[in-house]
Amino acid sequence: MKNLIHVNTCDVKDYTNSLWVSDIFKQSNDWLNDQLEVFAKSPRFFCDMSDEVERSHFSTWWNVITHRVYDNPYIQDLYYLHEIIHANTMPYVKDMSFLAFGNKMRRNELEASVFSEMLVYFHQPDLREYTFDKEIYVDRFLTDPYLKMWKSNKTMLINLLTTMRHNVMVEHYPSRLDEVQRWINKFSKQNDSFADVWMNYYDIIENHMSDFVMMSLSDENKAIDMHMEWLYKNMESNIPFERNARVFNDMVIK
Repeated sequence: MKNLIHVNTCDVKDYTNSLWVSDIFKQSNDWLNDQLEVFAKSPRFFCDMSDEVERSHFSTWWNVITHRVYDNPYIQDLYYLHEIIHANTMPYVKDMSFLAFGNKMRRNELEASVFSEMLVYFHQPDLREYTFDKEIYVDRFLTDPYLKMWKSNKTMLINLLTTMRHNVMVEHYPSRLDEVQRWINKFSKQNDSFADVWMNYYDIIENHMSDFVMMSLSDENKAIDMHMEWLYKNMESNIPFERNARVFNDMVIK
């Protein structure tokens, strides 16, 4: 982690909008603005990576989004959207049980994935042609009757897609799945590994972040200072909780 910066709530929307590199994300979109409104309710932190191990470290959990560059500008913007949804749907609970923590993180990944990998293409149909050449999971739903349901009952479709995606994530017998579904299932298994890596440490983050959220409501600058101090305090070399980062990274690349 290097070049760590904080962004006050009054500047979060402008800063985030400066990150977009594709024409679709740069233009005014109601669905995107709705998410930015939520994102801007809290001060945010951004940084550059100092080590590739941070790519899988999920620093968004503690409200730090790492800058990334992709060859495809649309995929780069989808990365930031994915992290924004993570942040928007991440509650913090003091003294949370390990079981509840694992369930929370799995739900958070589900919500971020459904929005940034599925719903975004319903909100912005012209985006799909610019992202991935290969088939992705949402392709099988970008047709009737799902498109009709999107127009007539968005809530029903969102619940349906979320449930179907979750069903793929938790399938115990990958042989029942097609190639696209198996990729989702394999990735979701990393959520279990992530929780295991943090078993003895997760409450440090949850308790601190709960304090940060509550403090930021009454004294934003004090909360920012507290969070910056906490991040540097927990850095091993340049990475907060570096041992956890390296253990989980080893699991991911196997």
